[in-house]
Amino acid sequence: MVKKFYNIHDLLKIGAEGYLDLDKSLSYFVTSRLNKLDLMIKIKQFDRDLSVYNRLGRYYLGKNEVIEKRKFGSIRFKNLFGKTELDATSGYVKLRPFGTLIGNILNFKLLAKNHALVHSACISEDGEGCLICAWQGTGKTMVALKLVKEKASNFLSDDMTIIDNYGQAYCFPANVKLSLSHASEFELSNKVKLKLLIGKLIEQIPIVRRRLEITHLVPITKLVENARIERRCKIRKLVLLQQAADDSVNEIDMNIAVKRLALLNLWERIYWIDHLFIAYAYSDQEFDLQKLEKKEQDIIRSALKDASCYEVKFRKYAYGNIKKLLRA
Repeated sequence: MVKKFYNIHDLLKIGAEGYLDLDKSLSYFVTSRLNKLDLMIKIKQFDRDLSVYNRLGRYYLGKNEVIEKRKFGSIRFKNLFGKTELDATSGYVKLRPFGTLIGNILNFKLLAKNHALVHSACISEDGEGCLICAWQGTGKTMVALKLVKEKASNFLSDDMTIIDNYGQAYCFPANVKLSLSHASEFELSNKVKLKLLIGKLIEQIPIVRRRLEITHLVPITKLVENARIERRCKIRKLVLLQQAADDSVNEIDMNIAVKRLALLNLWERIYWIDHLFIAYAYSDQEFDLQKLEKKEQDIIRSALKDASCYEVKFRKYAYGNIKKLLRA
């Protein structure tokens, strides 16, 4: 069984056995063997004597441990705030948003270390960073990629960024998830364009799109020639993108920015909060979702203390106004 290891800024050290898909989000952090791990992921069949566990619907609870049993597979995780064990069967991984679950586990573990994984792109120039936040599908990836391509900005991430309470942003350069709109801006092969077109068509079929998603992932360094990944920068600006009837740029109160960014994070993980993590909370008295949400907001607020916050409304394209804003 293939084992891989990832060291995320010396904050989290992860091992994975039988789960190569983790490279799609963590390839930048691949390293040699690590001894002390914060999280170990194993894709395998596992058996437990469930008679010794407490029952909560389809969940089985042990001490700081939860198991979910489904017809198509099972999952188990233990010790969210210690050395976390995450086991899942291949059937579970194929039919559930397993990558989303891992991202949420990473965020909870980062919160325990006074860091947060936020739903935001990030670029930088001369060590000063700009967080670009938006609802999924609004265009933050396109804006970040164009800034890297046309302004030679440094790249930290296009989707998720690690921040701390000292106002630092840390890169999280997962492979870029392309959409059909990227074909007009970047040189994509006809094969990739066809793949993205099929994916777009499948999005229009409600029943099918729940089970099948056709995407194309590529590292930023292969998409944009001479792209540079910066490991860390100081957060100086935050931009919230909002589709609207007219274009406008307005500076907003930091508390509004904190609330919006926290809501974006909540939307990204709400499925798991409603299910697996609530079940886990029954087994672990230290795992308090309300306190963690407050801590996340406190970290975001501290991170933005010295930053200017803006809302950029746009009808069709946001890039032009953000480019001007970054020059200001």
